[in-house]
Amino acid sequence: GRDTELQRLHASLAPNEPVALTQPPISLVGMGGIGKTQLAVQYAYLRLEDGTYDKVLWVNAEGSDIAAGMAELATVLGMDLPDEMKVPDKAEVVRRKLEDGGRYLLILDNVSVPGVCQDHRPMTGETKVLVTTRRQDLGFPKLQVDSLPEDEALELLCGDRVYGGDELQAAKDLCGEFEYLTLAISVAGKVLDLGVQQPSDLLARVKKRGAVKWSEGKSLPKDHLFKKHPSLAMLIDFSFEQLDESDSDDELARRMLLVGGWFAPTGTMLDLLGEASAGLVVVEGEEPDAVDDDELLDAAGRLVGLGLGQMAEGERALVFHRVVMDYGRWKGGEVGQVAVDDVLAAIVEKTGFDIIRVQSLMPLRPHLDALVERLEQGSDERYVEVCYNYAQHYFSSGQYAEQYRVAARGVGAASSGKQRARMLRRVGEALLMNGEYTESQRAL
Repeated sequence: GRDTELQRLHASLAPNEPVALTQPPISLVGMGGIGKTQLAVQYAYLRLEDGTYDKVLWVNAEGSDIAAGMAELATVLGMDLPDEMKVPDKAEVVRRKLEDGGRYLLILDNVSVPGVCQDHRPMTGETKVLVTTRRQDLGFPKLQVDSLPEDEALELLCGDRVYGGDELQAAKDLCGEFEYLTLAISVAGKVLDLGVQQPSDLLARVKKRGAVKWSEGKSLPKDHLFKKHPSLAMLIDFSFEQLDESDSDDELARRMLLVGGWFAPTGTMLDLLGEASAGLVVVEGEEPDAVDDDELLDAAGRLVGLGLGQMAEGERALVFHRVVMDYGRWKGGEVGQVAVDDVLAAIVEKTGFDIIRVQSLMPLRPHLDALVERLEQGSDERYVEVCYNYAQHYFSSGQYAEQYRVAARGVGAASSGKQRARMLRRVGEALLMNGEYTESQRAL
């Protein structure tokens, strides 16, 4: 689908001869659920197949710093960088590699902060940069992503199924009911795949307007997708209800979604989801039951089959759309948050000063940033200790500005002189490494 957008995108990014200053990124702009990331994925696969690009590189660009994501591309590019090299240095080496040659497509997914791309995108060479974002103010040429055309929406909904007569009309009406929104139609197609609903049955269900049970008493942001598309809330709820609590795989899938919303909106490793899911049912004073790999994969497969998640390419990780994550949070409530926070806090607290363990936190950064925010808001007693250990992680990876940011927050929350002194040492280290010697001496 989206043939017109794909053609426009290819024309905008068509490879040309290397020039002194490469063209600016192209940004796919649109509201959540409209299909920006799916369009980027579709374009990437098509252009890999026809040889336009040698390699596609993908970075989750949400947040104020994408250095870690850029640094991780070194492995994809076959670069053997020393483990002790700092993250900003690795990111810079990767940027120069992209400038030096190779027909690469760099996708920066879900850019949320203006200016975050500027220090890391290649400025010369053949590498093309594609950005997906909800923001209109990034300053790059924009390709607006709107709702699907009617025929493409119907194709996405029906898949290989053939409907005629009243059911075909019901399928068309379903697409209209969802206002041709990619996320909604994709989930609806998965529901129809189950074979328990015909288009007319599903249409009747989603036309039942009003709050679904999980959202009663919840205050939705005025610009939330569920406000504009209440039938989408109905649809996600119905898809979730297909999971049978008496079936072990389905019950694990239910719990994975309920905790999944409390992780950061990026791929979450199945092992992490499994640990947090176990925390939902643990009896006080007992260790949670371990979940094996096959159970995790089967449960993840159920969520994918219901349109509630996607497996990350080449990883044992599950990706939830942000709207589905909202549903998981509101459906499961604070118990899911507690389970996730317990798992993440335990990982940080066990890290200590072991450099290998500290470096292993790198893939967890988005989740740990979210944890720090929640612990601070909830005045959790673990907050200062988590900040202390997390600051050590940033120190070891050479991100001293981030170390200062985390440590300074810990200083403000310290409840004792000893805690405050420990956190001030972290602040002083960061200031010293950034060349702010006078301020460093004050802190130390």
